Amino acid sequence: MMHTTIAVIGHVDHGKTSLVKALTGVETDTLIEEKTRGLSIALGFASRTTPTGRLHFVDAPGHAEFVRTTASGISGADAVLLVVSAKDGIAAQTLEHLKLAHNFGIRHVAVALTKSDLITDAAKAKQIAAVTEWLDQFSFEPPTVTPCSSKTGDGMDALVERLESTANASASRLRPPGVFLPIDRVFSAPGAGTIVTGTLIGGPLSQDAAVCVEPSGLETSVRGLQIANEATDSAATGARVAVNLRGIDAKSIQKGQVLCDPSLFQRSDRFDVLLEQGDPRSQSIKHMQHVMVLLGTSTSPARIRLYSKTLEDDPGTNILAQIEFQSPQIAYSGQRFAIRNPAAAQTLTGGAILDPKAPLIKRNKPAHLRTLKAASAGGVGDIAAALADRDHGCIDLETLSRLSRSPIEGLAALLGDAFECNGTGLAFYCATLDAVQTQYIETLAALHAAHPCKPQISSLQIHAALRPSPPPMLAWVENRLRETDALRSDDQGVALRSHDPISMMTPDQLATYHDAEQSLRDMGLHPRPVFDPETRTAEQNDLLDLLTWKQRAIRFYNHSLKQSFLLHSDIVEAAQKQLHETFAGAGSFTTGEAREALATNRKTIVPLLEYFDQAGTTTRTGNLREIVLSDAADQPCASTSSG
Repeated sequence: MMHTTIAVIGHVDHGKTSLVKALTGVETDTLIEEKTRGLSIALGFASRTTPTGRLHFVDAPGHAEFVRTTASGISGADAVLLVVSAKDGIAAQTLEHLKLAHNFGIRHVAVALTKSDLITDAAKAKQIAAVTEWLDQFSFEPPTVTPCSSKTGDGMDALVERLESTANASASRLRPPGVFLPIDRVFSAPGAGTIVTGTLIGGPLSQDAAVCVEPSGLETSVRGLQIANEATDSAATGARVAVNLRGIDAKSIQKGQVLCDPSLFQRSDRFDVLLEQGDPRSQSIKHMQHVMVLLGTSTSPARIRLYSKTLEDDPGTNILAQIEFQSPQIAYSGQRFAIRNPAAAQTLTGGAILDPKAPLIKRNKPAHLRTLKAASAGGVGDIAAALADRDHGCIDLETLSRLSRSPIEGLAALLGDAFECNGTGLAFYCATLDAVQTQYIETLAALHAAHPCKPQISSLQIHAALRPSPPPMLAWVENRLRETDALRSDDQGVALRSHDPISMMTPDQLATYHDAEQSLRDMGLHPRPVFDPETRTAEQNDLLDLLTWKQRAIRFYNHSLKQSFLLHSDIVEAAQKQLHETFAGAGSFTTGEAREALATNRKTIVPLLEYFDQAGTTTRTGNLREIVLSDAADQPCASTSSG
């Protein structure tokens, strides 16, 4: 069954509530104060079943005091029924309500010229012409004004026919990707517990479904559902629904919050938006202006940041901006809103949300504006290209999904061969990727030439040289180069596979390298600096790194002394054999006994034994160690570094 929500709007005393009762048989003014004052204060709800579906009516207050309540009723509607008294014609709140309907993106309007039994046919024709002229100021679909009378029933059949036609025409409204119900009432019912009501903008919603109340983040589930006071197992998109929630107190929920799918929406205090040009008789929006934002059933204080004056291709009409709220909100891309000036109690404009989780942009604002412009047009390819331009070739698929209002699961296919996806939610623009790969190779080759003795270059040094390319893209480039065997890498750094430090060294450098290795061999198990620490050059550091990379030396670290030192790998292998020969059949041994057996000092023996523990040559229990007798342990030691 198709469900259509119709907001009934118009000036106070123009007969909205009487008309809803005539259409549905339901009296929507239920509060004592409403009956006493003779006017609607809260939203009223009623429904009517038609051959094509169910029409849900939201009777909105007509008095200026309750414009925010009226806005919350209009925000979830698919269409509006504008009620104009034939006796009084267009009045102040008639126009205010029309502006709100327009700002919330409603384009389908049915007009009821009520109390038509009280005027002549000539007067009716005059009022119809006047109402039509007023409606021409807004971008509604061409409306039909239907004279009718709730008292006599005249014109009611024609109005119902018009409403059915309006419902069918408004079925294509933009919807969020999952369950999304702005809450307009919260109460507790005996025997049932907490109940919330609202228009199910996104859905469907089923019994026992897991849901979340946002932006508070309260998790709950559906205990029961009702549509038009009838229990149901599920509710379709567009329905007016009452939801009975499990395990949650009514006092913890407020009108204006949203019941939604817990996995599809994220709270945020910044929205990127497209503002429509306001009523020329209203004040214009100013940069950094404080406003009230009417969104769903909520009204929230915020500040407007104007990105630019106008869109280039539509001057004077639409303005890109960011709304900065005082507290986190929940919304979806494409959701409509209205903006009011709280000081003047005046509706300024409305618009659509482009990104409900917008970043704070401090740099590259022109590229961000191009992204928002692409988002306003709605094409996935154009948005992806704009994001790639803004974010240096790396796009976040979650952001693309949000801006394009497309399921994230299908984005890889939509992007095609122009992008490579890394499987963790990112996609890289191939043209940028290829360019960065070329830059990576050139940068690494230049560093090899500048430091020929250095076996590897730190990845951080490469990444810094290639800024502002994002780290995930650089990691993907490195993976690409490894797969083609053009790059070798480990925890110590990266190098081109073709880089051979030995062949690139000058005769003097090569001689220094061999002298350093011989010094290490001569030191035995009594390490000392190979080069003077006070005068040691960067090139000498590179030569020491090369010795460890070529597995001619092993670096050790004494944690208690916070000192590192090098031992020649042949010396370490000889020490392993000596320990095996001395203690293999003697049971356990202490650190001091190992130091005596190897004729070394405590500075050296502690990290050396820890190295043997890690290599599996020895095993430690408390202060004692034993030789591990195994084929693997009897093999010569290998350096922890690899070439």
